[in-house]
Amino acid sequence: MLNTEFINNMEKITFQDFIGKNIKELNILHNVKTRHRHVMEKNKHYMSSEIPYYFYDKVYSKLKVSTDKHNIIQDITIYIHGLIDENFYNSFNNDYGIPDEILIEKDTTIINDNKLEGDISSRATSWLTTFKKGTFQENPLLIKWYKGKYQIVCFLKREINVTEIRFSIPRDDFK
Repeated sequence: MLNTEFINNMEKITFQDFIGKNIKELNILHNVKTRHRHVMEKNKHYMSSEIPYYFYDKVYSKLKVSTDKHNIIQDITIYIHGLIDENFYNSFNNDYGIPDEILIEKDTTIINDNKLEGDISSRATSWLTTFKKGTFQENPLLIKWYKGKYQIVCFLKREINVTEIRFSIPRDDFK
């Protein structure tokens, strides 16, 4: 039985319970608009709602579900409005344990910076970022949990004030 208590009202959905299941079982969100894309052997299902949902004490209204060609869920990413704070982090750790890795930015180097001129001007910049282990208090970029049957990556995007939390099947490229 999947844990879907508190739906739409401070819900405590255990997203990891849906990993490896058919996407039809992900029927916990209501009033959702879905659009689909097929990208590199995976189907991406983008879901958004005008109704805010809660994960712990944080609001989200968008999520992405990736499935294989048989519609089996490979990962679920929720997009939280704003950055997680220490209260969220501590509550999350109470349920999932201490993270296996907390990575902070060590150095960023611009490796390519092109300004394109023409009818429309644009700029493309590529950079290389190196990481070091850190703590939550050091404003991490990535926090990772390895849970055996699933894994969790929390990506704090400070520049756009969004936190992505991805629950996925274990992958070799994760570590």
